[in-house]
Order: sequence, then C-alpha cells, then structure tokens
Amino acid sequence: MISVILPVFNSIKYIERCLESVLSQTYTDIELIIIDDGSSDGTSLICDKYAAKDSRIKVIHQNNKGVSEARNLGLKLSQGEYISFIDNDDWISPDYLQSLYESINRGDYSLSMVLYKKTEHYYLSPLLKEYFIKEISGLEIRQKLFEIENYDEPYGFIWAKLYKREILQDLKFKNTIGEDIEFSFQVSYKIKKAIIVQKYMYFWYQHNSSQFRNVKPERFFSAVKCYYQILQEIPKNEITTRGNCLIRLYKTILSMSYNAENYKQIFKDINYNNRKIVKETQKEFVINKSIPFQFKFFLLLFYYQPYLYKIFRKIIPLLKK
Repeated sequence: MISVILPVFNSIKYIERCLESVLSQTYTDIELIIIDDGSSDGTSLICDKYAAKDSRIKVIHQNNKGVSEARNLGLKLSQGEYISFIDNDDWISPDYLQSLYESINRGDYSLSMVLYKKTEHYYLSPLLKEYFIKEISGLEIRQKLFEIENYDEPYGFIWAKLYKREILQDLKFKNTIGEDIEFSFQVSYKIKKAIIVQKYMYFWYQHNSSQFRNVKPERFFSAVKCYYQILQEIPKNEITTRGNCLIRLYKTILSMSYNAENYKQIFKDINYNNRKIVKETQKEFVINKSIPFQFKFFLLLFYYQPYLYKIFRKIIPLLKK
C-alpha cells in the first residue's frame, strides 16, 4: 500500500482537483491521509465529503500548526509500505503512483522520482507505457539539492517522489522555510541510489496565494538559518555539495535582506544575523573551487553594494519580458 500524505489549508479553489487526481490513480492500493490544518474557508467540508464516499481517505482536523507539523502527523498515522506527498493546490497524472511504484521496484532503490512542471493552467500529460529512466546516487542528489531553479527533477522538493517507508522512520519535518530541502538532505544519506522517471507527472500550480510566494516577514530569516544549518552538516570533503549550499545561502541572504526592507521592525535583526553568517562563511565561499567565479563576484558585490542588487532586481523582469 502507498500512503499519500496531503496537508490542506484554505484551499477551497483547488482541493477538489487535487483530490480527484489522487483518487483516479491507476494504482489503487492507497490510503489518502488528509491533514486539515485549521482551514476556515470550506475546505474541511469538501474533504469530509470525499472521505464519506471513499474508504481509502482519512481526514484529521487540527488547529493551524503549519505544513511541517501536518506532514509529521501524516507520517505518524500512515500505514503504507511506501510514502508519497502532495500539496493541496497541485495535481498528478493518473499513472503517477503506478510509474513511481514500478520504477522503485526495478532494483535496489529506496526512492523514485518523476519530473515536475510549474504551471498556471490545468492539464495532464498523456499516459505512456514506455518512458526513459535513469539512476542517481545519494551524493548526486545532495549536489543538486540547492539548484532548485535549474531542474525539472525534484531533488530539493518532497513531492513528485515515492519513498520506501523504512528510510523515513526517524525523520521529521522542521518548521522552517526550506523544510523540503532539509528533509531531502536527510533522506539522501539514507539511500544508495534512486531512480528517476523522465516524464512530467507532477504539476506544481503557480498562483498568487501559494505559500511559496507569500512568506511571512517573521519567517524571513528562517530560510537563511535552514541553509546555514545544512551547511554545518555537509561533510568537508563534499566540496561540490558545500559549494552549491553556499550559493543558495548567499542568494537567500540577498533575497531576504531585499524583501525585509519593507518590514523595518525586523530589518535590523536580519542584517545583523546575516553579517555574522557571511563573516563566518565568506572565506570558504571565496576559495571553494566548485563555485563559478561569476557567482562569487556578483553575490559578494550585491551583498556589499545592496543598491546594485536593487537595480538588478528591477532589471530582471524587464529582460524576461
């Protein structure tokens, strides 16, 4: 059995589409564990309605504790031999779980993945009997974790994956921004190799109300701390992994400082903490041979000359247009 863990919060516009995509899977031996994290917009009623019609669904209602605590509860309650996660505004292709299950059982794999696509429009990829697959090691996953904008393979995300239950036994999500990467980082040490299905089967819906686009100001520094903590846990001999983590750390410091200017009450504290981290990590950032020179130059230039970063942020949307 596959346990699909679905945290939901005020997703009345999207939840039915998500639920229908899970319940219409060609792989039917599933349990769908819905953790309603204090919804107040009618999402709870929709989830209960579906549960009344399908015995595979379990709905747990709780006060709002955040997505990490909801996922942790889902893990605790799950009974499947395999675990999969989905977000409440996304959807999956009908053969998503079937493809993940068949792939993970092709060999000695503990994790299987599919490709994901960012989209603002609802559509499904066609069913395919044949598709290309490839192997990847735990070390390779760690090296790619922090380059989330460069791949359509979900290295730094928890969804678009199927996990063997045994590798998640002692893992929990932390209540931080970047919890996906931190969790995936821990998982990478539990596996020798994973398998990736080269087909778009997970659809990450992009909209203005998504959690990814709406970061509360008090959580700004949480993301920086997350990447900084991961850096402490990466072995010194994993130069490429440390380099990629440093790039992500410095990008996040720039982004958080830029956005925090709108919140004067926390801007001073954020800059103070950022300076401490940069002071501690700058030497390694400069000498790390896996970090391209252009990253070193521009990220440090923007950090020490923040007005240039402001100009850069304004120019980028114009160049994209």
